[in-house]
Amino acid sequence: MSASRKSVSGSGSKLIGLVIADVFDARGASCRPLFPLVNESEPMALLKVCDTSLIDYVLEQLLLNGVETTYVLLNKTSAQAVLTHLQTVRSARGKSWTDCREMKVVPVESTRLLTSMHECVSEVIHRNLIPEDKSFIWAPLDCLHNITNLKEMFASHEENVENIPKYAATMIASREEGPLRAALASVIAESMKEAAQQQQIDSSDLKTPLTTRAHPGEFQFPQLHPASSLRSSDDVHRTLVAYGTKSGIVKQLHRCERLNASGDASPGEGLPSITVEFSKSERLSVRSDLMFHNLVIVGPGGLSLFEFHQHDQHEWLAEILEQHEIKGNSFGIALCSPNTVCLSIRTIAGYLHANWAVMTRLLHPLTRESNFADQRAHFSLSHTSPSLFIANDSRIHGDSKRLHNVQLGSCTAVPSTTNVSRSVIGRDVVLGSNCTIVRCVVLDGAQIGDGCKLADSVVCADAIISNNVEVTNHSVIGSGVVLSSSGKALYVDGVQLERCKANESDALLVGDRGKGKDCSSSASTTVAPVETLFTNDALPQTEEDDEATLTAEEQFSHAVGDIVEIAIRSPSRIENSEFELKHLRLSYGRTNGDLAKTVIQLLLQHAIKKGKESKDSTTEALNVARTLMSQWCRPFFCKFVATDQDMQQVLVGVCLSIADPACPLHIKAPQLFEWIYNGCSEDVYDEREYCIVKGEALLAFDDGVMDLEEEKDQSTFDDEDRAVLAVGTLCAKYIATVADFLAS
Repeated sequence: MSASRKSVSGSGSKLIGLVIADVFDARGASCRPLFPLVNESEPMALLKVCDTSLIDYVLEQLLLNGVETTYVLLNKTSAQAVLTHLQTVRSARGKSWTDCREMKVVPVESTRLLTSMHECVSEVIHRNLIPEDKSFIWAPLDCLHNITNLKEMFASHEENVENIPKYAATMIASREEGPLRAALASVIAESMKEAAQQQQIDSSDLKTPLTTRAHPGEFQFPQLHPASSLRSSDDVHRTLVAYGTKSGIVKQLHRCERLNASGDASPGEGLPSITVEFSKSERLSVRSDLMFHNLVIVGPGGLSLFEFHQHDQHEWLAEILEQHEIKGNSFGIALCSPNTVCLSIRTIAGYLHANWAVMTRLLHPLTRESNFADQRAHFSLSHTSPSLFIANDSRIHGDSKRLHNVQLGSCTAVPSTTNVSRSVIGRDVVLGSNCTIVRCVVLDGAQIGDGCKLADSVVCADAIISNNVEVTNHSVIGSGVVLSSSGKALYVDGVQLERCKANESDALLVGDRGKGKDCSSSASTTVAPVETLFTNDALPQTEEDDEATLTAEEQFSHAVGDIVEIAIRSPSRIENSEFELKHLRLSYGRTNGDLAKTVIQLLLQHAIKKGKESKDSTTEALNVARTLMSQWCRPFFCKFVATDQDMQQVLVGVCLSIADPACPLHIKAPQLFEWIYNGCSEDVYDEREYCIVKGEALLAFDDGVMDLEEEKDQSTFDDEDRAVLAVGTLCAKYIATVADFLAS
């Protein structure tokens, strides 16, 4: 399917925004990048950055850019909490978002649980939220930015829609030269350190003109823009983008990720090389200083192209041009101004950076400067420290000048011997004496004991940290976790801890009197370090690479398989899958028969797999097959299988699935044919005298089997013909009884 061309007037079009009030991850619910900071009971939309929820930042920025109507799609599990927030929390205009006059905010509650981005897009299409002839701004929930020229970008996008065939979308990117320079400097420093070790030279004496050493493990870059001097981490990803120098159309995107030996994404394994295809017909510009934040202007009719069949909002941009379903469509890039700040809150490091950016005025102002957030949060500027913002009922003992770039929440006191800098301290937090807290977020109700040292970490609500504990390196102390030891001091380095039962606690991490366990694996990431761009060169594509790619038919089957797999796990989603399967079929240029053939194969493959897991494989596979056919008969097959050709394709799909004599369903082929004809749904059969395939289609299939019997010695006889002949021969007697029944 290609994006349709529409005649659009650039300057007169109204700006429409779409916000998905949830974030999804490619590795499923068991792997959450911000876990345990965000969990099932705490929606991502309400995650606070400097006492203001993410959804407020997103909506405020859309409003400032002239968006007139914004739709907010709410997931079933978090709909009530987010809706209450939109109806009660005041915006900068002094009213709630649902009562805002400057921008119409329309909450849309999903009636089903959304587990992936393509399900969200399916819901948007099903609700008809965005007219097909309109472009709109897709605003991600996990990206904070200070872009102010979205309106100009939108006008340029609509000009491209008018003038460039099949122009589908404009991806908004920011320049990230600073972190790249930091990564390059790190690579140089490591290389020099290795050389020094080989020559037995003290590496501390080595210096590079790009950096000056601050302390072990960190570098300072005084000449960089403040937004670029944010401390880089391995969680920051880079995308290598190639686009036409003249046309500006994107040709390739490559994201640096770690892969293991089997080719699956896995942290800590070997890094693959990046492949870039060059063409003689057009000169390409290849850049690695651009970062995409999923902020996209989608063209008319282009929404269906974003139904990528994966679970991750954060990865589909990096693979946007590698999806077969959107080949032939054009995508462009709109670059933000050099001073623009765009921060992706996809990791704990990103979350910490976002809090610091707001504190230092690189992003939106805090609650203290306007009625931007909840009216109950009253912050004021300290007279003695220009970067200290305190709630009216908080207390600071001693000289407040020792507190730099700090937000202090209500009912929180800072002892005179405790130093805090570049941190956000929430409400009702208890801070012990002689503590040092640097670049941290401590949420409401947490307790910090005496002599603790916290750096670059998050302490969640109601967590308890006893005396003399050190927490560093993007650690997360989950809500309700207790760090307490009767022996030596605890040291938590780069670990995410979640609340658990006392008998499940890891004493080595939380102490013998603590409570909590390691959940770092649940928050793992497959993103490779930025340094990959300097240590893994791009290689030209070879003929072997071309041969290794999947065929169009295999890509179609895999894409359909992703949807079918989800629907098999949750049969209530079968009917909702209709929209996704329809757009997928059109995108690949397939017929309803091709789709039905693929689906019946996938269903039978699932049944065969379940059968092999049982002692009686044939009986189990047969039961599962019948259940699946019954579940899929009305919501899918009745809608997609209508012509005789479609029905023939269904029968061919059955033959391909069970042709192997070792298959537990092979000998049950007649029974499967019977169910497809009249046995998988009594209601459907009563309505139209067949279930999936008509009796006449069975007779036509049998005639085809006889023809294949005569042609089996010819050179054109292929594997599909052999499968049809093998299974068709087994079903000949049953089809004969159907012929007698129809004749009578």
